[in-house]
Amino acid sequence: MGIPAGVSSRDFVAENISPNIATLIPNNVHHDYQLCALLHPLTPCTGHAMDVITGEFGRAAKMYGTLNLIVTLVFHHKKLATNPNEVVHRYIKSTLRSCLFLTVYVLNAFYTPCVLRRVLKKESLFIYIFNGLLSGLAVLIEAPGRQMELALYCLPRALETVWNMMLKRGMVRNIRNGDVMLFSASMGVLMTLYQNDPGVINEHYLTVLTRVFGRN
Repeated sequence: MGIPAGVSSRDFVAENISPNIATLIPNNVHHDYQLCALLHPLTPCTGHAMDVITGEFGRAAKMYGTLNLIVTLVFHHKKLATNPNEVVHRYIKSTLRSCLFLTVYVLNAFYTPCVLRRVLKKESLFIYIFNGLLSGLAVLIEAPGRQMELALYCLPRALETVWNMMLKRGMVRNIRNGDVMLFSASMGVLMTLYQNDPGVINEHYLTVLTRVFGRN
């Protein structure tokens, strides 16, 4: 639903949705659509996009900078002593690439619906399907090895979402302690691979398994 020109988002939301939610929106801010007002109430669409770019890159730098530093110290400490320039260059490149990926991903997720609402002049399921596809393409910024890791990270979230949707529609029922059984089955598969074909396991994960369980 569009917000008429000349009407503040705060007044529109207070009248049509909720006075309590309207208190989150500044008086002088106008959004073109009500979902834009609800998703980023403090700023209009373009201003919010700029906030996402600057804010998300900074948050990503803190997260990936720390994670990559830990990985570098744990798995490349020997090489750091013999060839520090290469290790530092790889660390900086990996961190900046990951920061760019996450910033583009979040920017697409927030800003693409705003743009498509203006193009289509309405809400549509297509907006969110296209948004998901376009945001997902940001993974191509990452290194090929990281792309698979991110896919495997997102897969359980996607499966959980599908399960919750089916549960909400009454198509399935929760199984008591099902998460424990699923975790046990997953660990069983992983340990079977570690025992019989460790070469298919990612080298970083394999290193951790070897330190915990010893060599096969």
